[in-house]
Amino acid sequence: MTALIEAAVPIADVAKVTGATQRAVEDEARALQLFVGVDWAGRPAVSVVDAAALVSGSARREQEHATAWQAHLRASEAWERDRELARRAGYTEGAERAHSRGLAGPAAASAAREASREAAEKFERHTPAPTFNGEATSPSWFARAASKIKEAAV
Repeated sequence: MTALIEAAVPIADVAKVTGATQRAVEDEARALQLFVGVDWAGRPAVSVVDAAALVSGSARREQEHATAWQAHLRASEAWERDRELARRAGYTEGAERAHSRGLAGPAAASAAREASREAAEKFERHTPAPTFNGEATSPSWFARAASKIKEAAV
């Protein structure tokens, strides 16, 4: 038995307003993870709020936005991971170069840090951060460094 929705709009009514078939509206509602129950007469129905979201298209837009945001988050995480791998590889290469030049201790560490900074900068120049609606949500290594320098100067 399907659950009763007290303030329900029959799927047939939503279909009339949208010009779609009942089956298409019900499939759309389920695809958008909206609850499809029954009204007082046992007809397939959705809540008033969900019916309004189906008719206006806001349910679809919200789902598409959420899907795009999740994809952006995954891309940003991958970009930050790859940048960190490039930075670490730069540090390792810088340390090896320093040791091959006979440097040790603080001098070698300084050379390795400089190489890691250069590697991170190169990565960001050649691999821009993913954007969402035109905005990057992953902070640039350069921007973080510049803001810390600015804060220290104040």
